[in-house]
Amino acid sequence: MIEVPLLLALASAMTWGAGDFFGGLATRNAKAVGTTFVSQSIGLVGLVIVSLFGAGGSFVGEDLAWGTGAGLCAMTGLGLFYEAMGRGSFGPVASIASVLSGAIPIVVGLALGERPSSLVLGGVGVAVFAIWLVAGEKRKPHEASSNSAMVFAGGAGIFFGAYFVLLSRSGGESGLWPLAAGRLAATTALGLTILVLGYGKADASWVPPRRSRRLSAMAGLLDAAANALYFYASRNGLLSVVAVIASMYPASTIVLARFTIRERVNRRRLCGMAVGLVAVSLIAKGGAVTPEPLLPIGGANLPESIPPSSGSEVTPAGGLANGSRSVQPPDELAFTDPELELLAPGPIGEPTSIEPSNPLQGTPVVCFGTPGGPTDCISLRASNR
Repeated sequence: MIEVPLLLALASAMTWGAGDFFGGLATRNAKAVGTTFVSQSIGLVGLVIVSLFGAGGSFVGEDLAWGTGAGLCAMTGLGLFYEAMGRGSFGPVASIASVLSGAIPIVVGLALGERPSSLVLGGVGVAVFAIWLVAGEKRKPHEASSNSAMVFAGGAGIFFGAYFVLLSRSGGESGLWPLAAGRLAATTALGLTILVLGYGKADASWVPPRRSRRLSAMAGLLDAAANALYFYASRNGLLSVVAVIASMYPASTIVLARFTIRERVNRRRLCGMAVGLVAVSLIAKGGAVTPEPLLPIGGANLPESIPPSSGSEVTPAGGLANGSRSVQPPDELAFTDPELELLAPGPIGEPTSIEPSNPLQGTPVVCFGTPGGPTDCISLRASNR
């Protein structure tokens, strides 16, 4: 059975691709800066309405900061991507940007302690290859891509990857408000860019015509929905997996273009979509897309296989939140279960608690310190070796 985060990531990829399709149609008869501003503004309105009357959530400063950073990264990446396409051929530019945007979350996720199974990790690698096949196209003999185009494409991929990472860092109490904050920051930055470029009341050439505005509005709503789907996928799934699946969005753009405007699909892209299906199958079969806390949440007893060393005791501590348990450590913690690993040991102090750092995606931590004083923590996770 396919896990929910994987389904959400797939849905976000399909929705993002549809949004890009409508956005591309909108730019055929209008300037990209105008259609992007309209789509970003409509998406912002949609996110605010859903947050107010549907998704709920509270204003958490740290989460809003993560969302704002993600929105600015997305807008910066988009600007660099457009500049790269203006300097070189589309195929190499899209390939470099898409592969980097998928690879960076993998590196960050693994660095943060995510350990997908070998089969899932293999599927992720196959997915990156599929992204490269689908996003790129064979360069024609008369086409050339300058070094500067490759630099801009690399920068776009880095910022897109940073968007995936930053958005995944927000917590679960803020609803969709981090997305709204990011969209507000991006729309504001784009509006200021329009002013800096010299567009104003005397020059309304950037304003899209009516048909392009309708297409841009559709693109904005689909883009906002895709962001929300990825947002929930990243909250409940492994960043190193869901971000790569979400990066496969060019496939749905190609499919829509084939069946609506009869655009031809070359063999490379057909092969890429087939490879993408193989990647999804590997990841689904490998399982463990959702991080599972090592220590149970909600009051269950701690596993007997991870006792502290030197005769220390682990006993229930009534009244502690989230099913926490008190620990009386000696000099250090030692684990007898070979399937568990000790990550970052910290100084040992008075008894404190074991509790999950984030009920949705965090790894449980054991914290030590003197009562009322500074606390140091170690992170626990299950190994997939």
